Amino acid sequence: MTGSSREQVRETLRRYLAQHPDATLKQIANLLGVSRQRAHIRKQAILQPITDHELDILHYVQRGYTNMEIAEAVKRSHRTIKSQLNLIFAKLNTDNRNHAVALAIEQGLISLDKSN
Repeated sequence: MTGSSREQVRETLRRYLAQHPDATLKQIANLLGVSRQRAHIRKQAILQPITDHELDILHYVQRGYTNMEIAEAVKRSHRTIKSQLNLIFAKLNTDNRNHAVALAIEQGLISLDKSN
């Protein structure tokens, strides 16, 4: 799906999963032209809402924490935080921290109040 917008990819995957709920990661990867790992992230983004833990991570991002600082705060590895941020980005259909925070605020997932 080279050259497709993120929204087109999400919609294609959403339709495909509606018709093929038991699709394998290999099938999804082939459909989207991505790795199985990326296919897994995309599938999770479609099927699972943002979790409370992911919202906690977004709050730290909103406050300007680095991945390492977030990892220390939530007692996870920085690689785990990086993976979780990639999943959050996929769920919010973005690819950067600032846009993810802006979208989360816009969608009412987090507030502008940085004390939260």
